[in-house]
Amino acid sequence: MPLEIYCYSYIIGMMAERYIQFCRHGFANYFSFWWRWFDFMLIGIFCLALHLWITGVLMPMEDDLQELNRIHWPAWDYFLIYDIYVCTGCILGIWKIFYFFQLIKGIGGSVISVGRCVSTIYNYLIVMAVIMVSFAVGINLLVQPYLNSVVENEGGTTTRMGIQFRSIFFTVRNLYWAVYGYLDPNTYTIINGNSGPEFTPVVHYITSFATEVFDLPVFLLKSHSMDIENLNYDQQITI
Repeated sequence: MPLEIYCYSYIIGMMAERYIQFCRHGFANYFSFWWRWFDFMLIGIFCLALHLWITGVLMPMEDDLQELNRIHWPAWDYFLIYDIYVCTGCILGIWKIFYFFQLIKGIGGSVISVGRCVSTIYNYLIVMAVIMVSFAVGINLLVQPYLNSVVENEGGTTTRMGIQFRSIFFTVRNLYWAVYGYLDPNTYTIINGNSGPEFTPVVHYITSFATEVFDLPVFLLKSHSMDIENLNYDQQITI
């Protein structure tokens, strides 16, 4: 709580200072520098976090849910989202230290190299995001036809296909948390088709015929290559 009070005190002072500068320079001149956009985004994140905190106070959870550990709270709880925004704002505030270092003439040049390192990290994060989205699209295309699949167990109970990968957004979110080790295979129920103890197995005649057709050229090529090897071996023995 003291850290949050300090952060919001700093944000209130920044808002007052930036508002005075905005009134003096105007919209076009004020936003002509990139760090003022950064400050605007930082202030917006903390303002949104404050809005979420007030909403969580005015619309509290049920008493039973409040007694649970935070790891079991609903993902849409206002206080959880508030913590996410506050943490994001604190991280952006730490990055603002580079700007203050750059104002010091003695070490301003060294900060440029640090800034390049940060830009490189940004590039890696962008590549990571592209890879995650690509995997999410592929997983979603594979899982989409089986979302409504149900299997009937021998005891009469039914198991439905998991909905963790029901859209690209949820797939990206699950892949993101998988980076931190939250991708337990036991929590994702995979049902590849409607089936049960009384269902008749499906015989894929066309698929079997296509497999045999593709296996035949491979077998002929393999036999031909073996005949050539045997012929070369016989010729070497004869010589």
